[in-house]
Amino acid sequence: MRWLFFLGIVLGVGRMAFIGILAFGSTSARGDVNRRTLAKKYQPLVSVVVPAYNEERVIIRTIESLLRSDYQRFEMIVVDDGSTDNTHKVLEDNFGGDERVSIWSHRNGGKAESSISAGERQKARSLSLDADTIFLPGTIAAGHRFADPAVGAIAGNAKVGNRINIVTRWQALEYVTSQNFDRRHSLR
Repeated sequence: MRWLFFLGIVLGVGRMAFIGILAFGSTSARGDVNRRTLAKKYQPLVSVVVPAYNEERVIIRTIESLLRSDYQRFEMIVVDDGSTDNTHKVLEDNFGGDERVSIWSHRNGGKAESSISAGERQKARSLSLDADTIFLPGTIAAGHRFADPAVGAIAGNAKVGNRINIVTRWQALEYVTSQNFDRRHSLR
């Protein structure tokens, strides 16, 4: 059993090293793109879609974090996905008068159905996120990477915000060493 555990560690570290080498080679081969210049030139309207199901406790914090965005050309579509709590009322009470926020109701069909439905109706470039996610002000502006035709998708660097016990601390470690490393380097 000890040897299997050791083999797992060696293979995991080897995988990270391999992905890191590929990412470095990919970045070096393409050259450095001046991101600030791209950001100024590439400013499409972005629809931020937030599917929300029973998120009354966290939705205000999420919407407020998005409204603090550095990017100016965006609209927000919050889709209440058939919530059985007061999500819709909380949204209306706090953001009903904000012209940047559209609040839609949708029968419960899941996050993917809500996001796709809203994106198709808007026919716009869209960003979809979880209703319990906090975004930094520069998150939407990171979309300027789409100005490069070689970029097909971008993903954020997820971090665990509630590191309160051993399980959430291990989850935070997993995000840093696994998911975020792959997301950051796999398609560059």
